[in-house]
Amino acid sequence: MFSKDFFESLNGLTKEYAEEFKIGGFGVQVLVKTRDGDEFAPSRVWKVTDDAVAFCFYHERKAVENMEKLRAYPLVWIPLEEIVSVEFNPGPPGGKGSLLFTSK
Repeated sequence: MFSKDFFESLNGLTKEYAEEFKIGGFGVQVLVKTRDGDEFAPSRVWKVTDDAVAFCFYHERKAVENMEKLRAYPLVWIPLEEIVSVEFNPGPPGGKGSLLFTSK
């Protein structure tokens, strides 16, 4: 089971992954998978409690663009006990068609 400590350290873990595996300008995509088979690509962790994590995630149809061409993405709370895996991947060049994980 994933813990509050894991998600509080996710920023550092993605940086370590990028450095260790020479990700460079690709950035890091994080994929969170739940027990129900849902998959989320979080851009960053917003809040973590002892029982749940909240993050903004990439979803093309739910994203909203404002007048300054900035995109807002949906936010979801997921109980920690429902998370079965967290995957790190190199992002596509320039982050095209995705949302890369960023530090606060």
